[in-house]
Amino acid sequence: MSKLRLDEVNQQNNEIFLHRKKTGEPVWTVVPQFVVDALYSFKPDSPEYFFWSGEGKLHTRTSKWGERLQKLYVHAGVRVTEQHKVRRSGGKLKEASENVLVSAVTPHWWRHTFVRDLYLQDKSVSLIADLLGDEEETVKTYYSSFDELRKKKLKAEVEAVWANDALTQDLCGQSPHS
Repeated sequence: MSKLRLDEVNQQNNEIFLHRKKTGEPVWTVVPQFVVDALYSFKPDSPEYFFWSGEGKLHTRTSKWGERLQKLYVHAGVRVTEQHKVRRSGGKLKEASENVLVSAVTPHWWRHTFVRDLYLQDKSVSLIADLLGDEEETVKTYYSSFDELRKKKLKAEVEAVWANDALTQDLCGQSPHS
């Protein structure tokens, strides 16, 4: 996404069509209208790309984008911890280390959040894999971590079963038959 080409965004259908970085496989997604509007609300870096001039190393641009997102996450207080490390200033490492705030979040976490939200809506692993452009086994292996939101939802499901079970209700002293 860091070098998103102008011709990869379809304004009329709110679609983005690009190729996966790792495999080169084509990937398609639909995005909300406000995302497309935001992309076209500023002057792109070049006639070909939204976020890259086409000059210099793309890796440098990607790193800068990640650093800016890191600052945003820290500012928003998202999964922030304090670490003791050597920082850069003007592209050069400082001599002494210092305590800095760092977020555990990376741009790839958006993908994990998307998958978690689909799981919470009871979407199938097959559908999730299709949406990600991945295999079902990859989704099961890397995107099915058990977090607090899923735990809360599953707990509510179990409690709903108990609420309709006469024996459980009787043993809890809440039997509708009492």
